[in-house]
Amino acid sequence: MNIWDLFVSLRGLSGTGTHVRYGIDGQDAPVSADNTTVLYTCIKILSDYFSRVPVMVKDANGKTIPHRISDLWNFAPSNWMNPQTARSTSEWDRNAYGNSFFEVRGDKLEYIPARDVSNYYIDKNGLTYEIQPLGDPNDRRRDRSRKISARKMLHFRGVSADGVFGLSPLSAAFATHQLMQNATATVSAFYRNGAMQRYAIETTVPNGATYQQVVADRKQFADTYAGPENAGGTIHLPLGEKITPLAVHFADAELIQTLEFTRDTITSVYQIPNWMLSDNDSQQNVEEQTAVFVSGTIANIANAYKHELEFKMLTPAERRKGIHVEFDLDVLLEATFTGKINAFKTAVNNGLMTPDQANRRLGFEGIDTEFGKYHYTQAQYIPLEKYSEYSQLKKDSPVVDKALSDNDLDSIRSILRELNVVRNGQ
Repeated sequence: MNIWDLFVSLRGLSGTGTHVRYGIDGQDAPVSADNTTVLYTCIKILSDYFSRVPVMVKDANGKTIPHRISDLWNFAPSNWMNPQTARSTSEWDRNAYGNSFFEVRGDKLEYIPARDVSNYYIDKNGLTYEIQPLGDPNDRRRDRSRKISARKMLHFRGVSADGVFGLSPLSAAFATHQLMQNATATVSAFYRNGAMQRYAIETTVPNGATYQQVVADRKQFADTYAGPENAGGTIHLPLGEKITPLAVHFADAELIQTLEFTRDTITSVYQIPNWMLSDNDSQQNVEEQTAVFVSGTIANIANAYKHELEFKMLTPAERRKGIHVEFDLDVLLEATFTGKINAFKTAVNNGLMTPDQANRRLGFEGIDTEFGKYHYTQAQYIPLEKYSEYSQLKKDSPVVDKALSDNDLDSIRSILRELNVVRNGQ
């Protein structure tokens, strides 16, 4: 993005209104300057949160394995973009323009600005994108478009109207409410131009007066007091007339605000909770609210990225083996240190994690011994489906060596009788 693109993106700060691109076709959605900060904040929140999420490639057993997807996404996307920048830029474009693109070039991901993708073609070979650089208007290469097969292009999109290009959330909302926006402009102009009168002159017609006389008096009053040349003077009302205020209900004036893009409209289309914009309207604590945001918003975004990465960067043989992509959303779940300790303690005690894994997740050195890498659970737990087989009441526990004589109830009774005989003999 050059300085001109940056100016265009932020021109709402000058008071002329920001325009959010409607997909790729160039139609814009206007956003008033008052709401530019809200729009920027919503997109920034999504970009910042998603940039923290690493990707993992796992096998059919759920074990993390090395793969070029995680290598590129987590460590080195390209020669000039670090992972955080790549993920943040991708999510920014997806929310601002409805689409974000990365070209897969061997062991690199080359970022392509959304506005450089000018067209697409679908034929017997599948989907093909046309790229035409528009960043620098003085760049002569802008006339040299090139085509990229969809198999070599990572395309992360918003809601799609045609299955190819996505729509930015705000632009989609604008398309739905465009008629209301036009109504807003009409009503605003109506009030701004003073089309609504607030006062009237009430006349009591004296007995014997004719209609022609009333009309003549009204014209004389208008000639005497109306117009800019008569402004500022004192009005002398004729006998039998008085000024009466009109009881005007400004329902239309209230409608103006409801039809425009408000803060709530913008936050709702981006699924950003109000507490993230310094408006805490919930009784939940921050940890609980963050969990709701991650599961309700970020998880949906990660799901869209997951399927695109699997579709474009996993081979059919890998998919048949059960290899799949997962995003580690746990890194976004904030908790107090005490809460983390209790969570990992429960996981270790129930055999979900090893002590070594729990220590390392807490930032410690870990337990690099044989016993630190085992999974533990309570010994007295038995499956209900096999209660009769494992019941401790029958002394038939799998943790007891059945070859020992003391596991036989008859043997135990015999030993007790022998002990009793010996004691009586003494």
